[in-house]
Amino acid sequence: MTTNTAVTEPQVLPAGLGARGIDHLVVAVNDLDAGRDVWQALGFTLTPRAQHPWGTANHLAQLDHSFVELLGLDDAAKIKPAGRNGFSFGAFNRDFLKKHQGASMLVLESTDADADIADFAAAGLDTFSRFDFERMAGQPGGGQARVAFSLAFTRPTALKTAGFFTCQNHEPEHFWHAEWQRHANSAVGIDEVTLVAPDPADYHIFLSRFTGVREIRASSSGISIATPRGRVAVVTPVAFRYLYGEDSLAVVPKTLEIRGITFAVADFGQSAAALVAGGLKVADRHDRLLVGPAAALGLAVAFKAEARTN
Repeated sequence: MTTNTAVTEPQVLPAGLGARGIDHLVVAVNDLDAGRDVWQALGFTLTPRAQHPWGTANHLAQLDHSFVELLGLDDAAKIKPAGRNGFSFGAFNRDFLKKHQGASMLVLESTDADADIADFAAAGLDTFSRFDFERMAGQPGGGQARVAFSLAFTRPTALKTAGFFTCQNHEPEHFWHAEWQRHANSAVGIDEVTLVAPDPADYHIFLSRFTGVREIRASSSGISIATPRGRVAVVTPVAFRYLYGEDSLAVVPKTLEIRGITFAVADFGQSAAALVAGGLKVADRHDRLLVGPAAALGLAVAFKAEARTN
């Protein structure tokens, strides 16, 4: 692997565009109950099953202000196509699952979804109407409480293999709970979300504008952006197999896809013990514990005893 060098996007970003950290990763699975069992075997504590009004359902693995959303279809009849200038979360993930399971969408944090849409438009990115929704969420002590969100979608032009949006959380006191952030594998945060593309440099402008981070680390292996919470990297297929194992990429993507996630853990030994207890095949490579996509439903998963990028 080559040494990284810093590059800065030559085009000027709009003045209002601020850096956004990783909020969550959407992982779409064909069978949500089976997906729950796999992620529990990975050592994660999951929130109770919740339904969306548009026909999907989820479990969450909460970390320190970031999370993984394990998503499945709940009632396909409720999924509607996108309206005029809109984006259909349900339809996108339904269509994604027709091809394969795995990470379908990368989501960044937001404090103002309207401002994000304006920033994306000023930066020349595709934009869609703001999407608002609410649902009831189970609480650790029992009962339910309202949670509500505003989403701002964007995308590299016409890309259908990965989704991108920001998420403004209007009821954080009902959403985040310490009880659901304690995991058998000792995971504390998302260290990196890893995407794969034949030519990673093709996406450096889009990702710089999406994250609001101007400085990019670049090498022959790909590009990496240090957001306020975790890294977003796009690497070549060869580099991905180097990072996540030879069996981590059976088919080389023809365009940009989200294929891997690395978690920061508090106790590496505890992580290893949890994965073994879960009955998973684990590899130790480059000081990381690896679980391949065949076991983790289409997503390569890694654990490393290292501080998260802040």
